[in-house]
Amino acid sequence: MNGDTPELKNLKEAMDKIFLKGNHFSEVHKKIIIRRIQTSHARKLDSIIPKVFIFSLSILFMIVSSVFTYQVIAPNISSDNALENEHIVPQEKVETKTQDQQEDTQTVSPSNDSNTNSNSETKTGPKTLAALSIGKSVKGTGDLVTEVVAVREVPTSEIQTEQTEEVLVGVTIRLENRGNENLSISANKTMKLANAENELQPIIKIDKTLENTLEPGQNIQVEIVFDTSSSEKYKFYFVDLSGEQQTVWLFDYKDL
Repeated sequence: MNGDTPELKNLKEAMDKIFLKGNHFSEVHKKIIIRRIQTSHARKLDSIIPKVFIFSLSILFMIVSSVFTYQVIAPNISSDNALENEHIVPQEKVETKTQDQQEDTQTVSPSNDSNTNSNSETKTGPKTLAALSIGKSVKGTGDLVTEVVAVREVPTSEIQTEQTEEVLVGVTIRLENRGNENLSISANKTMKLANAENELQPIIKIDKTLENTLEPGQNIQVEIVFDTSSSEKYKFYFVDLSGEQQTVWLFDYKDL
C-alpha cells in the first residue's frame, strides 16, 4: 500500500503475521480495517482543530478588547485628574485667637512713643486719636470724657491677689458722662497697659465703682492696678466705647 505511514505499515505487517493469516481474513477485510483506522485518525484531527481555533479566537478578542478599553478610558481618567488638580486650591493655615487675645491685639499701637501720631491708625486695632501726658483729658466720639489723673507704684500689701510680676502699676482715671443716657464701662475691654515692648500687662485689681453704670452728668474717679514687668516706659490705652478709636497716655517708670 503506497502512501501508508510507517505506523500503518508496521501494523499491517504484524496483522499479516498474526491475525490476517489464513483464508478466513480476506483482502477486503484488510482494506476495511485500514480505512477505519485512517477515518478515526482524521476525526481526531477534525475535532482538535476547531477547539484550537476557537480558543485562539477568544484570546485574540480579549486582547483587542483590553487595548480598546485602555485607549478609551485612559484619556478620560487623565482629563478628570487634570480638572480636579486645577480646582484644588492650597489652603493656608489660619491661626485662631481667643476673644481676649483679639481684644488685646486691637488696643496695642505699633508706633513708638516718640513717633506717635494723633492721626495715625493702628494696623490691627482702633484708630489712635491722641498721645497725651498724665493730667490731660479727652472726649471720644460719644459723651464720655476720660482723663488720666495720676499713676503710682502700688505696694504689694494693698493687693490681696498674688503678684506674679515685678511692679504693680496703679492708673487713676476720671470718667465723666456728658450725655443723657447711662453708660456701661468695662475695664477689661476699654483699659490696657503696655510696656516699652508693646506687651500688654494684666489687670490685677479693678475699682468696684466701675461695676455700676455711669449716669448722665455723673463724674467718678477710679484706680485700675496692673501686674506689670519692669519697664522704662509705659503706655495706658483707653478704647472709646464705640471700639473704633483709642487714646494713649505716655509715662515713664520714674513718674510712678
